Amino acid sequence: MPLRPKWVYVPLAISEYPCEVPNIEVLNLEKTKTFIFRLENKMGRKLFSQTFKGNITASNAQLRKFTFDNGTSHTVNFCLCKKKTFDKTLLTEKEFDLLPYFEAIAFVDDASGSYQRVTVDVRLDRGQYMVTVTIQIDYPAIVKYNFDVRPEKNFTHGNHPSLIHK
Repeated sequence: MPLRPKWVYVPLAISEYPCEVPNIEVLNLEKTKTFIFRLENKMGRKLFSQTFKGNITASNAQLRKFTFDNGTSHTVNFCLCKKKTFDKTLLTEKEFDLLPYFEAIAFVDDASGSYQRVTVDVRLDRGQYMVTVTIQIDYPAIVKYNFDVRPEKNFTHGNHPSLIHK
């Protein structure tokens, strides 16, 4: 029997997606004020942060790698804060689901060194601020396979074969 390629089993796989943010652009900000843009996971852990004055277009700004999986952790929070002398105030935040972007990446058996870039446009605070983030997503690595066994509705319990005596 010939071996099946790994991608045949992808619908059952929990896959990890290594990511990084090479570019961000934040528009519609006051030019004289200092702001902080953060990308956080669901638990509030900082994945990416950039401090800037006024509007920003940044490439390779404080590049940081992080990993998501398609099983549980695939949403992020885009946070925009106004920086004060010794404090910061959260202006707005928005939750964003990256799963559709992960699912759009075709799985291949050997994609070492390959990645895809996706650009995400997010309107914050009812469109007052516009954030464009480029996320570089490396091809996924399968961590484990996950599936549920569901017995049929009319499943009947029976004796184990070793307990049946003739």
